[in-house]
Amino acid sequence: MKIKLIGTGSIGAKRISASTLIDEQILVDMPNGIVKSLKKLGCDVLKIKVILITHLHGDHFFDIPFFMLEKFFYKSNEKTKIYCPKGTKTKVKQLFEIAFPGEYDKVRKFANVEFVEFKELKREKVLDSVYVDSKKVEHGKLKRAHGFIIEKGNKKIGFSGDSKLCKGVKEIVQQSDVCVVDMSLAENG
Repeated sequence: MKIKLIGTGSIGAKRISASTLIDEQILVDMPNGIVKSLKKLGCDVLKIKVILITHLHGDHFFDIPFFMLEKFFYKSNEKTKIYCPKGTKTKVKQLFEIAFPGEYDKVRKFANVEFVEFKELKREKVLDSVYVDSKKVEHGKLKRAHGFIIEKGNKKIGFSGDSKLCKGVKEIVQQSDVCVVDMSLAENG
């Protein structure tokens, strides 16, 4: 698997917030400004087929409306599945209505985006020969925060989102060959 760290900053950093692109097709988290950052780095945003959202803080999902617009403007027929915590679709619609009133339904219809809201993923097949497991992680008062293990062939990559050291993060580290573990805040341990 080819891993590109697109963003490595936390919400207060000068760098773009954490986001990772895998094999040009899977994106972990979609923070504000990531669509422009991907394009600036020469990545084809329209090739992204899977987006995994760790939790519903703005620095992890606020660019979904701009991703949808990109697909709409370029008339991309490729389906993109967004695996996300329950409630994401409603929040994205609210964001869209604030940014582009009255356009959500039209854009969503032609952007070919499907929200897959989950409580847990167990070896979910997201692409040919690519599977994802979710692990519940601790992130402040959020009830729905997840880390992921992405498996392709005999390799596993783990992701935590910006969570604190907890049972879920330990499981991700133990079960993965490589991990991108974000514990950027001191109170996260």
